[in-house]
Amino acid sequence: MTKLGPQPAPKGPGKDGPKEINHDGDHVALDPIPPRISDQPETEYLYNKVTKYLNGSKIEFNTTEGHEYINIQHGNDVIRMTFFEDGNIEIIQEDGDRLDEVSKDFETIVGETHSIEANARTSKQKSYKNESSGRSSLSAGIAIVLESKKIILRGNVEITGDLIVRGNIKGDGNVDVRGEITADEIPGRENPNFVDYGNEFDTPDDFDTSPLRLERGNTS
Repeated sequence: MTKLGPQPAPKGPGKDGPKEINHDGDHVALDPIPPRISDQPETEYLYNKVTKYLNGSKIEFNTTEGHEYINIQHGNDVIRMTFFEDGNIEIIQEDGDRLDEVSKDFETIVGETHSIEANARTSKQKSYKNESSGRSSLSAGIAIVLESKKIILRGNVEITGDLIVRGNIKGDGNVDVRGEITADEIPGRENPNFVDYGNEFDTPDDFDTSPLRLERGNTS
């Protein structure tokens, strides 16, 4: 008795383009947008099922052992979304803008490092909170600008370099600046014991540093 199985996918064009490609080795996986974080997968005929449309768009299910992936690719050859066998997901957009619009909450949970690279970044919100169990760093090649009606720093402030403040500096902690301070009001300026690593505000301008002379009957 002959056991019948599924027939191979038809070769050549159909109503909406080829039903199966790579039957003659004409297909390179994820061409022309190669993988970024996963290895280049391989495809083997009969294990790579593709529906391809007249504009070049395609939906691809590759079940080649060890190289499985699911791919959706636009015919403009600049947009690809792929789910890889190793668990990686790539969304590649080589041109154009992108908008993620959510009407309610949007939560991102990252188990390890979260990196963002951009020529310029703008963030707008009614409120913002950033918590770190360790060290948080702000780094800039030119300047870091904090703009607000009030900036509150809870704890000690240590700055390596010059500090320019358009307003007053007030706080319960210590202010250590290894450089010059320019501000309207500085905590400790009225205190002659305020020493700021040799900058111009070691002592107030009107503090009398001349020796104290005591006469008979006077006390210090």
